[in-house]
Amino acid sequence: NQTDTGEAISAEVKLPGTFALLSHTDSHPPTLEITVENQGFIDGDYISDTPTIAAKIEDANGVDPHLENIVLTQNGVRVSQEAFTVAASPLNKNVLLITYTPVHALQAGDYRIRLQAQDANGNVEDTELTAKVAGEFEIKNIANFPNPFRPGKGNGTDFAYYLTESADTVSLKIYTLTGKLITTIDTLEVDTSYNEYHFDGLDADGEPLANGVYIYKFTAIKGDTRTQKVGKIVVIK
Repeated sequence: NQTDTGEAISAEVKLPGTFALLSHTDSHPPTLEITVENQGFIDGDYISDTPTIAAKIEDANGVDPHLENIVLTQNGVRVSQEAFTVAASPLNKNVLLITYTPVHALQAGDYRIRLQAQDANGNVEDTELTAKVAGEFEIKNIANFPNPFRPGKGNGTDFAYYLTESADTVSLKIYTLTGKLITTIDTLEVDTSYNEYHFDGLDADGEPLANGVYIYKFTAIKGDTRTQKVGKIVVIK
């Protein structure tokens, strides 16, 4: 029990020991960050059906590490404390790291992951991540800019594409309108969600493409599943 007479504060304790009376003026909550491991994630992006959710809790005055004060929810349902891990950062004692991988594969749909935590002084903060699970492997939303573009060093065009799940391989092939293969690039990024590739506009021999319209074909392979997208690019000099 504690009383405040205006001039003094007294407290009753039930255990023997030495105690110190401290005060603080900290009213700032901790900083929270949620992301998806191994993915350049933007809120609302696609994630795989077996994602690894990573979170960081940071506060200059220390973070409360008690599990009952770390609340993680998935679509409004609290995640069991046994389903995620909490560890102190080896680089910063004022940072806690959280890792959460759903026990069962996620079904297709929208997901909201919310984290609530507090610092050592009891200041509470929360943040959330929203994401989508496609339920099937495919390439989405391919675009390139600029288009038309100039070929050669320092020029070219940037392709942006989404993968609803991580792939084993992603390749890009460029054809003439008559179907002649000009070049093949098979080293594209394979991560779930947003990826980019810069095409310099050179053929397989390193020569700039001639003026004209060309066909591009993206192919992504995951296991026995193959998905493709086809479009047009225009080269000008």
